[in-house]
Amino acid sequence: MSKEIEIKIKLEDNQEKQLREWLIQNAKFMDKLNMIDYYLDNPKKSLYKISPDGFKDPLEFWRVRQIDNVYFLCNKKRIIDENGRTVSVEENEAVTPEGEAIIQILKKRGLTDQVIIYKTREIFQFKDFEIVFDNVKNLGKFVEIELKSDEQDPVQGKNLIYDLLKKIGIKEFTQFDRGYLCMMLNPKSSFGEKVELNKIGQK
Repeated sequence: MSKEIEIKIKLEDNQEKQLREWLIQNAKFMDKLNMIDYYLDNPKKSLYKISPDGFKDPLEFWRVRQIDNVYFLCNKKRIIDENGRTVSVEENEAVTPEGEAIIQILKKRGLTDQVIIYKTREIFQFKDFEIVFDNVKNLGKFVEIELKSDEQDPVQGKNLIYDLLKKIGIKEFTQFDRGYLCMMLNPKSSFGEKVELNKIGQK
């Protein structure tokens, strides 16, 4: 089981250009991928909870990701604090060439509800950071920054991500506390919060 320490943000067009230019100069471009994510849930015994704020909250979920003809079976569990904010995400993932068969097996086990998300992802690597640009159908453009190191403290890990953004010169952005699945399940809810690093310091 691995632990994800990452943030998901939206940038203004000029900020996205600034980030891209910095990455081109300082980071390694890894790949551009077209992804299809299949999220499955059991309608009779849902993994999704109803949050105190009334939205459907997928704190745990099953996902099959398709990249070309390669599939990845993934189970994720979101760890939240007493205020309902995401601390980190625990992840188990396995690659399989039989993705369509896996989906059918999961459906036969009762996971018949399905949400499909299409996105294009551009991936850059800078030291221990993976920076991706996502263009998600029906949701728009996002940037995800993940710390890929032995750091296990989510607060310290996110502070390192914020330090990187400060180094690049990006100090204001909208940060999202939930993922694309939650956004798709709750189209009338907003999960973005304005962050100004200079005013509030590291969160």
